[in-house]
Amino acid sequence: MNYISIDTARKNLEIVGEYNQTELYHLDQSPLQHSVTLMPAIEKLMKGRDWKDIDCIGINLGPGSFTGIRIGVTTVKVFSYLKNIKVIPFNSLEMYAYNIYSAYGDTVISAMYSGNANVYIAVFEKNQNSLSQILEPKVMNMDEFSRFLDVIDEQVLIACDFDLPTKKDNFKIIKIEDSCKNGIIKIMHQNRKAVGHNELEPLYIQVPQAQKNL
Repeated sequence: MNYISIDTARKNLEIVGEYNQTELYHLDQSPLQHSVTLMPAIEKLMKGRDWKDIDCIGINLGPGSFTGIRIGVTTVKVFSYLKNIKVIPFNSLEMYAYNIYSAYGDTVISAMYSGNANVYIAVFEKNQNSLSQILEPKVMNMDEFSRFLDVIDEQVLIACDFDLPTKKDNFKIIKIEDSCKNGIIKIMHQNRKAVGHNELEPLYIQVPQAQKNL
């Protein structure tokens, strides 16, 4: 399968793809400059390659940076429409889970810091080659998240990008750093149903801080 997959929801732009069994990869270390860096990165990866050979485009719908999500979703909608390419949507929390889920345990908790002492979380159950969502993405404040962790007494694998407020012997914690390359690759090879550009909806979960202050 030939594909290109875009993550603009986090501070560092990440693009993962495959073209005729050749890996396509770009990780931009310029924080939150996606409006400037996304198109040049795509053009560089696709130089000398034909869009007609691309089977699908992956896109991280969020949660994460509101501006970044808008940029990524809008860009993918345009490419999908102009190039007549189907889209594979996914979210940040399943991307975290797939990035590390093979390491340990049958239950995976993904936790992503959202700023203002809030946390995005989702919970997944490990199957043979995939993950099933058992708690859909939601937002908690740090106190709520700490209480949530307090009641967990089974072995769990936790993928997070911040230091947890609660740590236990039954927690296997794996810190997500810059790259989620492995997670994106696993998602794109899940044989998911593709959607059209008009079916894409950003996953914000909570309103922007500017709206909260109104």
